Amino acid sequence: MKNILISRRTLLKGATVAAPYVITSTALGNADTPPANERVTLGHIGVGGRGGIGQLFGHFQQCKLAQSVAVADA
Repeated sequence: MKNILISRRTLLKGATVAAPYVITSTALGNADTPPANERVTLGHIGVGGRGGIGQLFGHFQQCKLAQSVAVADA
């Protein structure tokens, strides 16, 4: 079988024509949630004891303009 080389630019041009456009329901915002470009996304690493409901992590969960997307703690 012969290897066919294709440039990244050519691949992306073809992918944008065939790929469907998907927008999640929360991306544009609604009455309860601001649009995605007005929210802050947070990743929490090593929250430990500060991860409780009454602690720092719990306060972030109550903020409407912030969205926790990842948590990691050994």
